[in-house]
Amino acid sequence: MNLDELLPRERTPVHYRDVVADPRLDREGLRELARSPYPFVRSAVVTCPRADAATLAAVPVDDLDRWTRNSVLRDLARHPNADRPLLLTVLGRTRALLEDLDSRPYAAVLELAARPELTDAEIRALIEMPGASRRVRTAARRLRAS
Repeated sequence: MNLDELLPRERTPVHYRDVVADPRLDREGLRELARSPYPFVRSAVVTCPRADAATLAAVPVDDLDRWTRNSVLRDLARHPNADRPLLLTVLGRTRALLEDLDSRPYAAVLELAARPELTDAEIRALIEMPGASRRVRTAARRLRAS
């Protein structure tokens, strides 16, 4: 079913968030929700197990506040359907955030470090950024070693 068929006639933002979990929602509807203006709807999409890599890649993160952006990047990095191109995009955004010493995307760094799709060199370059804390470096190295 498409998105319009699943939503009530009079809609609130919460209806959009709740419909993400509806198993009748088709991929196109999920992709439409990925571009939602509501951050909590985007967060629901990136945690939805039915979201494929193309849907996850459609989620904009640049207009989100710092905390929401960091949690969305973390969820993108940990999503089981995230493929290598998407993980490289998340890696690039996380690198850029590590250049800003106030952004602290540490959870995304650790999720990326746990992904076998990324090489040791890519993770090493990430954790050697000036914004990566010593604790994050140590934890990322442990994750890569396991």
